[in-house]
Amino acid sequence: MTKKQIVVIGAGVAGLVCANLLAKERPDYKVILVEGQEHVGGLAQAWKHTPVLRDGQKVQVDYELTHAISEMGESGTFHQLYTDLDVDWERIGRFEAAPQFAQFITPGKEPLILYNTLEENVASFLEKYPEERKGINRFVRFMENLDQQRELPIGLKRTLEEKVAPRIAEFPQPWKILSQVALFSYTKPTFVGHRNDTYEHLLDGFFNNEELKTTLSMLYGYVGLPPSTCSGNLFSLMLLSYWRGGGPQAPAEHSFQAMHDELARVLEEKHGGEVKLRSLVTQVIVEEGKIKGVEFELQRGRKPRSTLEADCVIFAGDLQKSFLELTKDHLPPKYRTKIESYLMSMSLMATHVVTDLPLHEMKAQLGYAANILASSPEAIEEEDEHNFPYEFVFYVNIPTVLRPDAGLIKDLEGKPIDDLHLVDIVMRARNPKKSREMRDRDKRGEYASFKDRHMDQMIGITDQLLIPELAQHVLHRSMYTGATYDRYGNSCEGAVYSIAPTVEGFVPNRPSPIVPLGGAFLTGAAILAGGVGGATSGAIETARAVLRYLNKKE
Repeated sequence: MTKKQIVVIGAGVAGLVCANLLAKERPDYKVILVEGQEHVGGLAQAWKHTPVLRDGQKVQVDYELTHAISEMGESGTFHQLYTDLDVDWERIGRFEAAPQFAQFITPGKEPLILYNTLEENVASFLEKYPEERKGINRFVRFMENLDQQRELPIGLKRTLEEKVAPRIAEFPQPWKILSQVALFSYTKPTFVGHRNDTYEHLLDGFFNNEELKTTLSMLYGYVGLPPSTCSGNLFSLMLLSYWRGGGPQAPAEHSFQAMHDELARVLEEKHGGEVKLRSLVTQVIVEEGKIKGVEFELQRGRKPRSTLEADCVIFAGDLQKSFLELTKDHLPPKYRTKIESYLMSMSLMATHVVTDLPLHEMKAQLGYAANILASSPEAIEEEDEHNFPYEFVFYVNIPTVLRPDAGLIKDLEGKPIDDLHLVDIVMRARNPKKSREMRDRDKRGEYASFKDRHMDQMIGITDQLLIPELAQHVLHRSMYTGATYDRYGNSCEGAVYSIAPTVEGFVPNRPSPIVPLGGAFLTGAAILAGGVGGATSGAIETARAVLRYLNKKE
């Protein structure tokens, strides 16, 4: 090894951010990002498809797995992070918030509205539910306390966290959890005081009105669990991150893939790193309890297997299917059992529709990041694969209405087509394992029939509740299921948010970035929270841990 190396496995959001942070901070190391797929971005990527429409026209469509992100406006923390990593914003483009956050639509009832900022929502709640004034004011204080404590200002508490928390992370249990509770009871008392509350229990402590609680619960699809089982702190932090950032944002001039591709370019061209695509890590090299490198196979090409030496290896892929499969023979049994015990979050499936309906004329009705269609408010808790379509919850996003300059539908010469629209209808996935089995044995078209049936139902319900005549104006449709995630990141059980954010599965019960295997680290959604924001924050935390490790070695 002519130059010291760091290997990062997995080029999703966390892997890309962590690799760039380390490569910029430690130019004496070469950072190599190894990805088994042919694109970077992982479960947040976009991909191009060239369907033939019903009228015979062939077009280019950018399909996206992500519809919203927070803190990417010019004053946002993630925008500043990307700027510090030396990205070219001309390549990514500007980010803009949707006109409104979300509407919750059920048959025969007025929609419930969630706005882009805490202040807008509070004003709406006070006007609509005056009898809840006391609870609303208490809820505001709770959210403001969370906001102040999630990023502490410069002072004693912040210094304590920065100096003491990394040391505590290396303590054995039960001393680790006891010490964390003691530290954070002082620095983050609101977090600690509600650490055992589900979101449902949290809301019950503030409000009596069920409609108000439904309004604040409608975005459970953004966290991966319904309110009855989701950590109250996590759900609240998700809302807070969007509200403080001015609402759910998306790239206005490109697809989400532009930000991932730019991070990959910057890693190689500005920070001296390397991105290896179509390279599947098959084994880790361990000597005397320390990780020394990895072996990987090229998915395509002549050279079947190669070795990369490394001073440390960062696992940015799936916690159980990637990290655990590669390291289980080298981990302490108790730690391995802990990783195996984590429940995974929900999986998703979606129908993509290309339509010639003039949806740009319906921006007032459709200008929401999430148009949530539900059979009833109770469906948030009750909908599953056994009662669909009688119970359902769909998240409908029309990116071509929200982002008309993004050019998500183009002709074959690359010219944007303004009179076609893309409708994304997302729901909780049917069992990914069953979907995978159907796909693999598809002798009689079972998997295709399964998708056709669900597309018919999803489009039909969207036609009835949100977009009249959509079913008659479908020029092309396609679907991804929980099994489709195999090609984007091979997540365990098709989980889109990694570990399920139950009370038991959220901080401080998440895995530490530090693995009990010398030189090995975890990053991404597994160590903090799901979504692009959680994965990015996890990458920052891991980069700090790796830098401390490297400095200590020297």
